[in-house]
Amino acid sequence: MNKISPNESLVCTDKDFLTLRVTPGGEEKAEEMEFTRTVDILVFSYVKGGPPPEAKLPGSVIIDCRVLPNVWKNPKIRQVSGKDPRVLEWLLQHHPLQVNYLQDQAMKAARKDGASKVYFGCQHGKHRSVAMALEFSKRLLATNPPEVENE
Repeated sequence: MNKISPNESLVCTDKDFLTLRVTPGGEEKAEEMEFTRTVDILVFSYVKGGPPPEAKLPGSVIIDCRVLPNVWKNPKIRQVSGKDPRVLEWLLQHHPLQVNYLQDQAMKAARKDGASKVYFGCQHGKHRSVAMALEFSKRLLATNPPEVENE
């Protein structure tokens, strides 16, 4: 099992199509070209320095998970990380609107605005941001799963 620590990337691929208009020999022609876009999903801690400087560059978006309740206050799941499904279940049970709103913002940034890096941050980068990053990777892949080629 891979460990996710602050500033470590999870990578999802998203299959899209791009329509290019070219003019060879003065004749306008539309071509459909397939390409794969990679979306890096990163987790960080506000306490340990906040988002890295490149998070503020164009093509990046920061999702602040501190608006969600702090999982640390729940003694039953305090000692686990956001990789444990109970963390997301607890967040969805108590604050589904906020979870879905943040997920929608991340999806809009990646799918419509073309962000290539999505940063999820919370206080310590252990519970909320990790759970939200994992959930986002699942939702992103579900919207357009990668194709598997059989040889």
